[in-house]
Amino acid sequence: MLRRREAEGVLQGGDAAALYSELKADIAAADIVIQPETLDMERQFGAVLDKCFSQTPPTLIRTNAALPLASAKVAVGK
Repeated sequence: MLRRREAEGVLQGGDAAALYSELKADIAAADIVIQPETLDMERQFGAVLDKCFSQTPPTLIRTNAALPLASAKVAVGK
């Protein structure tokens, strides 16, 4: 996504590489934790989708938005 934004001109040339390096450093320092795909993650993902789509009117959510919500729920144990 960073490279795409750079190609679109949203980021300056070289920014994608710099931002990616910062991301890798944050992961290495455990400032950002990658949530592995687990059965609990799958359940939470389904729960997020169910909650959003069962509303009246439904909350239309994309997969790329539901995954981080499910990941956060798993990370905090909810």
